[in-house]
Amino acid sequence: MKRETFIAGMSTLSATFGRPLEDAALEGYWIGLTSIDDGQFLGAMRTALETCKYMPPPSELLGFVRKRRRDAEQLEAMKLVEQIKREIAGPSPLRAI
Repeated sequence: MKRETFIAGMSTLSATFGRPLEDAALEGYWIGLTSIDDGQFLGAMRTALETCKYMPPPSELLGFVRKRRRDAEQLEAMKLVEQIKREIAGPSPLRAI
């Protein structure tokens, strides 16, 4: 993740939840969140803004990322199952019409 994206996102979270972050706390969030990319961070930030009552710790933001990843994987698996079902069923007689 780009440091600029991180700083902007954390500033938004900090201001929204009314929790000023000292440099040490900001560095802790940075260390905890460096494994995710900008899009994942922004998605987690949005989920936090929509669902959290209090400023989420890095572990909760990472949990949002993992949940989005699982949801995306499940959606892909469901699409694959539907494609396999269609292939097994063969061509529909109605498609020729």
